[in-house]
Amino acid sequence: MLFPITGVAHILDSKAKAKNFNEKLLAASPKLGDAISAPLADHLRTLGYRVTILDSLERQADDPDDIDYDAIWQLADADALLHVYFSDVGLRSPPSSLSYLPRVNARGIVFRKGHGDYLYDQEIYYGVDAREGNSWAISGDARFAFPDFDAVMGNLDGVHEAFRAGSKEIAIRMAGQVHEALK
Repeated sequence: MLFPITGVAHILDSKAKAKNFNEKLLAASPKLGDAISAPLADHLRTLGYRVTILDSLERQADDPDDIDYDAIWQLADADALLHVYFSDVGLRSPPSSLSYLPRVNARGIVFRKGHGDYLYDQEIYYGVDAREGNSWAISGDARFAFPDFDAVMGNLDGVHEAFRAGSKEIAIRMAGQVHEALK
């Protein structure tokens, strides 16, 4: 009889922690998009691509990743467009660990002008969702394992650093994969 009540208490506690974490993190949150777009652009440039970051696009506040690609083709003199977005960013304490571990997942899609098919479409996971030995997986840095919720809340700068590190690692991996897909 105590298991369901304990489960409900755990869920309520988790929701309260998530709400507290999100409020504190968002209040001090730097623009994470720059942490992936700048190194991705830099790495693509070193591979010989001409790259322009379109960060001034008008976006819907409730769905900023809903992009009007036809409008972009009107603005950009490009043969292809790489849309990169985060599918999940946060911390998770999986059953296999006592620590809170970073989760940074991002997807990249390369569109060709005048074509409906994708030249590249891949999601890359950094941290807790990564599975070793897969091209879409990057293991998290062990220094970003937070032993408990108090450690998370007491080190929000470290949490931001974990998210930036994951974003950069994803950018480097994605640049190489895009290059291979476009050969």
